[in-house]
Amino acid sequence: MREKYEIIEEDLLSNYFLKKIQLKFNIIFLDPPYKEKRLSNIINNIFQEKILNKDGVIIVHRHKKENDEFSKKFRILDEKKYGMSKIIFGDLN
Repeated sequence: MREKYEIIEEDLLSNYFLKKIQLKFNIIFLDPPYKEKRLSNIINNIFQEKILNKDGVIIVHRHKKENDEFSKKFRILDEKKYGMSKIIFGDLN
């Protein structure tokens, strides 16, 4: 079976990088530093560059005590807490 995935370790706050991506993804996993507050910018850049498939999911890893403000384009589908972490599942609307 051929694996179809790509790991991208880049600064997603820079929209320049996203403009170069020619693929669309089913799953985007964001693991920003816990203190990063610009998640709306990242979500908006993903939306603007249309790199998430129509039925795709964005998974965000955060500290369980963080109260993040997300872009209005991001719809939270589920949230799970594990130890010190919280995992947020969402899509773009």
